[in-house]
Amino acid sequence: MPFEDYLQEHIFNPLKMRHTVLNVDVYRTIPNRAIGYTEDGGELYKTHQYGLFFAGDGQIITTAEDMFQWHQNIKHATIGTADLWKKMHTKASLNDGTIIDFGLGVEFETHNGYKAMGFDGMISSGFVSKYLYVPELDLAFFTTQNTFDWDFKERFFKLVDLYVPVKKEVITKGEKPVELSPTELKQYEGSYLFYRYDEDRKANTIKVKNGALYAQTLDGDDIAKLIPLGNHTFLFGEAGNAKITFSFSENETQYTYDELAYEKPWVFKTYQPYEHSQQELQEFEGQYFNSTFQISKKLQLEDGKLYFYYRNGAWKNKMDSLAKDVLEISISPIEIIRDSNNQVTGFKLMGLVFDKI
Repeated sequence: MPFEDYLQEHIFNPLKMRHTVLNVDVYRTIPNRAIGYTEDGGELYKTHQYGLFFAGDGQIITTAEDMFQWHQNIKHATIGTADLWKKMHTKASLNDGTIIDFGLGVEFETHNGYKAMGFDGMISSGFVSKYLYVPELDLAFFTTQNTFDWDFKERFFKLVDLYVPVKKEVITKGEKPVELSPTELKQYEGSYLFYRYDEDRKANTIKVKNGALYAQTLDGDDIAKLIPLGNHTFLFGEAGNAKITFSFSENETQYTYDELAYEKPWVFKTYQPYEHSQQELQEFEGQYFNSTFQISKKLQLEDGKLYFYYRNGAWKNKMDSLAKDVLEISISPIEIIRDSNNQVTGFKLMGLVFDKI
């Protein structure tokens, strides 16, 4: 049975998702279909890729009403066997045994102290979407848009925060807050950086304020108050069970952020924020090439800003300074490589080395 027919017969029809299809015909006319847009240079352009065929990701067309029907199935398990549902809601393991926050088509996360599940996705032809279900509160959220940008999650969680309150602080039995002096708290201050995934950078500042330790954004806005538990360990904020533990070495301070029992803790390391001068940015300009994959990239200054060109120059991303000889684009940091004479010879992106040519 064709994949399209299987989905229609076993999922869409039983759940009464009457306006949902798997589009396998790029010439099909679909009434009321939205067109994807992307923004470039302050202008919006149609970028819907009619000719692409993924047979799944990016190819299912639906409506908000049909997504509500789909959510009812998540709540009540209308279709699918008990074994299937158990597998779908079981966290997967990597080859090294690390348990991650993904099941079969499901992502697990914690927000404002509540456990939640859902999924999100984006495609460069202009579409992004996110679904989140909080079983404890029986609240579900779904949003989709036909303009591609990187800020949709921030707007999504602003909506969620209107309905999901911060859960009251929970401290593990046997652990009690301890008192630390401002001098003792001062040793933890600094700027910290962590890349969980290539597209997910987390940077913050730890700072003493009004006799307490706070995690702040790089702009100085409070993220959470850190409640000392002793032995360099702090409760992260007044909700949930997330903890951070500091460790010290001769050259740097770092801390681990541990929120979920089965997730590998995130390691934040100190770094020095840095703004590159125009002269330094000019040093970075040029054509770069990776011989393994036979791909080239270009860094070019325009109006005082450095841009990263890809897809044979068809697309560009503005590069922002992060640290000395480290810049970033929306997907990853880029580390500049220098030789013994301090000349720029290449850069490293997502583990790949590009030589300057």
